[in-house]
Amino acid sequence: MYLKKINIVGFKTFPNKVNVELIKGINAFVGPNGCGKSNLVDAIRWGLGEQNPYTLRGTRMEDIIFAGTSNRKPLGMAEVTLTLDNQDSHSPTTFSEISITRRLFRSGESEYLINRTPVRLKDIQEIFAGTGLGAPGYSFLSQDMVEFVILSKPRERRLLFEEVAGISQFKSEKQKILKNIEKARENLIRVQDITGELERQLKYIKRQASKARKFKNL
Repeated sequence: MYLKKINIVGFKTFPNKVNVELIKGINAFVGPNGCGKSNLVDAIRWGLGEQNPYTLRGTRMEDIIFAGTSNRKPLGMAEVTLTLDNQDSHSPTTFSEISITRRLFRSGESEYLINRTPVRLKDIQEIFAGTGLGAPGYSFLSQDMVEFVILSKPRERRLLFEEVAGISQFKSEKQKILKNIEKARENLIRVQDITGELERQLKYIKRQASKARKFKNL
């Protein structure tokens, strides 16, 4: 799996639609300070589901929407579409090409789409689980990230290694199964309580029926 295309509109310093096509191997973005190199990386990170505005160098998520200039009005929406090649079936989906779209409106509403079909953020996270992509992944190694790996606590470092090893998705599935088992256990307890109450009622009704038969015989 690799990122092959980025489409951006209304994100930070990109008020106009920007289309970036990547090739396999190493791609480099070169330019002077302030030309938008970091914003391009932020757009990729945001499109993959990043929820922390501070990670995107903002204070509120609304800060990622183009704020306008002296010559241009602010926009009401930011949109990023990431197209990934999945011909190697690295992600557990039947699509050979995955298009992830994320939109944020200035009203606070947001939308997520996979191949133009509305989905939940959870669905996107499940696609990238164990691939190293996504917010908790290791695909973006900034200076802060290197420092985090060195200085982090063993538990935090272990989560990163589990993502690299590709077992995080299985741990996530395990948690889902355990939750379903717990729900089933709770339902079973409720059924047992109801069954016990019905058995008590049945004993009472049997005694009443026995008295009724004796009365009828007499």
